[in-house]
Amino acid sequence: MKEIKNLIFNLLLAGIILFTSAESEAQLFSENNINVNLNATGKVNWVDFDNDGYLDIFYFFTNANGTQLKLFKNDQNGHFALKSSPFASFKNASFYLTDFNNDKTTDIILNGEYSGQNKVIYYANQGNWNFISKVLNVTGTQRGAIVAEDLNNDGRKDIIVAGLNNDGNPMSRIYLRTINDQLSYIPSPIMPLFDPIIAVYDLDNNGTPEIFISGQSENTDNANNSINNSALYRIKNNVVSKINTSLPAFSKGSVDFGDFNNDGFADIIITGILDLGDADSSLSTIVLSNDGLFNFNEVQTNIPGFADGIVQWGDYNNDGFPDFFISGISPALPSGNMSNIYTNEILNNGNLPFEPLVNIAYQMLNESYGVWGDYDNDGDLDVIYIGNTATHQTVIKVITNHTTVVVNLPIEPTGLTTTIESNHDPDGFLLGWSLPVNADIFSDGYTYNVRMGTTPGGSEIISPNVNYEGKIVIPKYGNAGNSKKYLIRGLSLGKYYWSVQTVSQSFVGSEFAPEKILIVNKSTSVQQTSTQIPEATDLSQNYPNPFNPETKIDFTLHERSGVSLAIYNSAGQLVESLVNEVLSPGTYTINWNTFGSALSSGVYFYRLVTDNKIVSKRMILLK
Repeated sequence: MKEIKNLIFNLLLAGIILFTSAESEAQLFSENNINVNLNATGKVNWVDFDNDGYLDIFYFFTNANGTQLKLFKNDQNGHFALKSSPFASFKNASFYLTDFNNDKTTDIILNGEYSGQNKVIYYANQGNWNFISKVLNVTGTQRGAIVAEDLNNDGRKDIIVAGLNNDGNPMSRIYLRTINDQLSYIPSPIMPLFDPIIAVYDLDNNGTPEIFISGQSENTDNANNSINNSALYRIKNNVVSKINTSLPAFSKGSVDFGDFNNDGFADIIITGILDLGDADSSLSTIVLSNDGLFNFNEVQTNIPGFADGIVQWGDYNNDGFPDFFISGISPALPSGNMSNIYTNEILNNGNLPFEPLVNIAYQMLNESYGVWGDYDNDGDLDVIYIGNTATHQTVIKVITNHTTVVVNLPIEPTGLTTTIESNHDPDGFLLGWSLPVNADIFSDGYTYNVRMGTTPGGSEIISPNVNYEGKIVIPKYGNAGNSKKYLIRGLSLGKYYWSVQTVSQSFVGSEFAPEKILIVNKSTSVQQTSTQIPEATDLSQNYPNPFNPETKIDFTLHERSGVSLAIYNSAGQLVESLVNEVLSPGTYTINWNTFGSALSSGVYFYRLVTDNKIVSKRMILLK
């Protein structure tokens, strides 16, 4: 069956590739100027800030007054209108775009020098182009980077930031978001870095993310005398650990994740200053194939390297394989600058899978930067890019994609399941899904967007980077990556609604799958509160008592023993088994919660059975 699928796959892809090759002889792309008021070159991004289904422009630039930003609304007719800009002016700043407060609107986080001190300011999108600012309790950096993603799978966006601190020294820090919305610094083995590259992705498809970070570890402006460091990290039980793997060390560059060979695991593309050892470095671009076991193998390419630019995967020709856009500064090139699109030709040329498009009619710009996005909603990825002309005029242009290959929306996942995941956390739940049997041949390369809320259709717990209609608002991969599972931990007692959508390589989202309900109504494991050996094995009175809906039960063990703790009704019938395992000496506690159960008010009994003792007590449930 797999051989037949592969044959069909190759035949269909051959037809698509031949078609797009012929189409490229015509004009696949055209260049359009965007008539907006510009101050200086900088960075741009497509973002649907007002959730109307059309991508707006985020413009981040540096001039004599510092680093600033402007927002332009897409009026759906190819024109963009400047909106009010209540944003502070920074120096040497970086930014991150995300739904930081899980309200289905895209927020802005700025990091850099503000009023003489390094700070991080969060601009909460209130809708209707209104933003409220808040200074976060996070150490800001210059020549840095900041990422705000859920690092420990509790649904809340955490922060990792690196760069030069107020004293001019490199630093790297992780702040985890607490349940009361505070940001708490946690120690980590991450080396202090500046000019960093930071990204978060689930590279082994286990439902939890890894942190990629690379940068310079010595404070010098001479990159040839600095030492670049690159590594992957994970967080488990709020402890940061380094993953045993080998990665090239880059700085002043860009990284992105995408499954270029459609094997189900995200591969890595990096561009920037590569550390070659012995105080030597060069501008390089490297593609690393990922086997899902943290083994990364370099793919042969002829791609030049770029500093202070960007590289981004995206399927511009709708053939199911991600191509990429790259832009930046490269002294090795005649102009010293370049923006170009590389086509994924893995089926035609497996040994050298990426070929540049050579006949794109658009103007080369100095200090350029750009990203993918379907701004005209015609089903293919366009590019917005910014830079300076030869006469030092800053312009923003759109490379409009005219490919006629249209693919159907990806199919939503099926078979949604929820299981207790005790390997990661005693209160963790593993959300899982699968593809239907009629999924298309490109499905192995798809990513997934998970949402979870306390209301039907809500995203108060996990935000999926979509608007209210389920359309992607920042063109990028889904929040679960290529994995078909997602760990969520630390849920309070209550009812939760969750679903998942498929995201194609061209950042088109499917419908969300029919919603599932998760009821969290009890503790999933016993907690040891003390390892000190008590004088005797005993069972304490539950508290509170009477209770509704939750009560706590404590017990002590004088010696290692098999332990059973169970709840019975007044007729002696088993209601629920809370503990059934071998435990070491110490003091233990467990919560019993009746939320969502059909239990009636009345008297219940709980019984502790060990190897040498049996103890029972009475409790009262009052509903």
